[in-house]
Amino acid sequence: MARRHLADNALVIVGTLAGSVMSYGFSFALAHQLNQTGYGEIGALLTILLVASIPATAIQAVTARRVARADIADAAALRALTGPLVRWSLLTGVATAIALAALAPAVSALLPAVSTGQVAWTALALIPNALIFCYLGIAQGGSRFTAFTFLFVAPNGAKMAAGLGTGAVGASPGLIMGALAASWFVTAAIAHYALRDMVGKPHLVRGLGYVRELTTASWSLGAVLVLSLLDGLFAAHYVGGDAL
Repeated sequence: MARRHLADNALVIVGTLAGSVMSYGFSFALAHQLNQTGYGEIGALLTILLVASIPATAIQAVTARRVARADIADAAALRALTGPLVRWSLLTGVATAIALAALAPAVSALLPAVSTGQVAWTALALIPNALIFCYLGIAQGGSRFTAFTFLFVAPNGAKMAAGLGTGAVGASPGLIMGALAASWFVTAAIAHYALRDMVGKPHLVRGLGYVRELTTASWSLGAVLVLSLLDGLFAAHYVGGDAL
């Protein structure tokens, strides 16, 4: 058992490092493919995406906790538990995407470095992002660490590929974020297939206390994340154009 735990820990560590390198590779590639203004806009859009993804980040924690606490050995019962969690995650992703898209003009006015259209393209990525975090939580809560590692590496690999491909053809920052969103939709579909033995048919179940639990987790995770990103947000507000 101890040897298995060490192997799982090593696998997750390697996967986390690999995924982080791929995520950095997205920015590294675009730094060489875009001019200073375009790269600055990408940086601002990624910061907006991270802040708007706070509920999605909390989804992983909430989902992993619920799956782990249930400790269900029966596959059918496990799928009955995860089906509603996937549906709630989808609704959360759609809600945050609509909210950010609706606020795009205000965000653009607050952060002159980015346009309304660029923010709207960025909002699209919130939908698959929420689903990916849900699948990560299912794998984590079910101690499926091989799947967890794969699901951590896959979206970062897709992100890097989207950046390399769109940057190479000179796409605008908004279209780059749109390509990122498209790659994550594909990743979410792959994640659903990879965990098909654990994930039930998505359906809505009311009265789970899901929103309350997600809100609590979002506050705690969001406070730390926003504080860590304040420098980027201030830069996007006070600096724009070639100076960015």
